[in-house]
Amino acid sequence: MESRSVIRHLAAVRLLLVLVIASLTAVAVPAQSTYPFLEGQGTLKVMTYNVDVGTDYAGMLDHDLNNFLQGATNMVLAIRASDPPSRAQAVARKIAATMPHLVSLQEVATLSTGPTKDNLTMEFDYLQLLLQALSDHGAQYVAVASMKTWDAIVPTTTGFARGTWSVVVLARADLDPADFAFSGGRGGTFTTAFVPHLYALDGHPDLCPVSLKTDGTCRMPWPRGWAYVDVFYRDKVFRIIGAHLDSASPLLEIPQGLELLNGPANAPLPVIVAADLNSDCSNANDPTYATCVSFGNAGFIDAWAAANPSAVGYTKYLPVKNQRSDYVMAKGRFKAQGAAIVGDQAADKTASGLWPSDHAGVVARLQSPATE
Repeated sequence: MESRSVIRHLAAVRLLLVLVIASLTAVAVPAQSTYPFLEGQGTLKVMTYNVDVGTDYAGMLDHDLNNFLQGATNMVLAIRASDPPSRAQAVARKIAATMPHLVSLQEVATLSTGPTKDNLTMEFDYLQLLLQALSDHGAQYVAVASMKTWDAIVPTTTGFARGTWSVVVLARADLDPADFAFSGGRGGTFTTAFVPHLYALDGHPDLCPVSLKTDGTCRMPWPRGWAYVDVFYRDKVFRIIGAHLDSASPLLEIPQGLELLNGPANAPLPVIVAADLNSDCSNANDPTYATCVSFGNAGFIDAWAAANPSAVGYTKYLPVKNQRSDYVMAKGRFKAQGAAIVGDQAADKTASGLWPSDHAGVVARLQSPATE
């Protein structure tokens, strides 16, 4: 394990540059927190938020080419209608209100469209939208780890569209790097992955998002993944992992959870996993509950459940919100001192009445462990 002095040295220059830039820019004062039990010096706050690309990609599996093209067009229209810039502002308001030290984001998307595969124009980059929105709210953050898990170009009725997904970990850039620094940002994808068969594009090498298989079929890998960075915080060292497990089937989600636990989460230091696990740990009958058991067996605490033992904490499928999916899990003598669900109230909507995401966010206040 890298020494604390090395971690401090590796990150100090980058964060000092961010701080210098921020000091030269007039910004608004961050909003006063409406979550007082999350406040306090000397405690670590971690947020996880699935920020929603704006579509469920349902049209990808139609067998008819014309229907596929229309479905892809409808998905582009749905993403545009979801108004990513306004939703990024809404998410930024919740981050600025709670000021977590670290933020794990899932479904951090980009969308590009154009007449040909080689002539595409970026319509939005959600990460840049969010970072700018945070700055607008007086909250300075920087990406310290990221992993692009999916990148595909598909045909539409008017040309082509390219979409990407990433897992990203943000960190506050307004803190003294002598007390808050980073090392070893890495990412990866799970070996177990959803590989849908795009029947409508069989035999069409010019339309298939990837090379056709030898049998002429078009199959597009759609991996999920993780990103992590090792953190030095107030004389302590731990690892923060952002991750997104699959929702397509327990046959994918459960092995991915084990791969996460046996891979980047299997580290000789305290670990936080801030993630959309796509598993409902409040429901022992959930088909993916085995992932919750695996985290418990590996020594992780569920920060929300520890801080709110009498509350369920549903986060998924706004506005219905009838499942848990989003977690701050911690092992290594972390203690949960408080946890809140954010972005699930009517006041959190955009001016046009949209939810910030189809998920609520979870922010936890942790007592950080002594480093062995």
